[in-house]
Amino acid sequence: MKKLMGFLIGIILIGLIGLGVYKGKEYYNDRYVGETYYIVVPENQSLELEKQYADNGEELGLGKEYKLIGYNKKGESKELEFTVRTDNPKDLFKRGTYLAVESSNQIVLGEKSIDKSEIPDNVLKLIEENK
Repeated sequence: MKKLMGFLIGIILIGLIGLGVYKGKEYYNDRYVGETYYIVVPENQSLELEKQYADNGEELGLGKEYKLIGYNKKGESKELEFTVRTDNPKDLFKRGTYLAVESSNQIVLGEKSIDKSEIPDNVLKLIEENK
């Protein structure tokens, strides 16, 4: 009887560990594995620095928050929100700049300026139509 209880407890522990590993991988993939979306900074985008705040209201300094619609290689759209923190307005993305934004299901992982020629043709067409 003791061996059977030990065996059942072992099976339950292995199951719980497996579930924990599965859920951990699911969380990691959802948060830190991204896809590239392409956008262009609109011509009407403000280039003025604004005070940035944390969720708790604490001031973080100056910067610019961007909320733009991007497109992946399949042509699927997604609203992308990211912030550039800087004291110098010259560090902000200028109007008409093409960007590649890496985004997971939960957060933007990074963004960088790219040349227009780096954007897939089908995506560039969508960007140009929706400027």
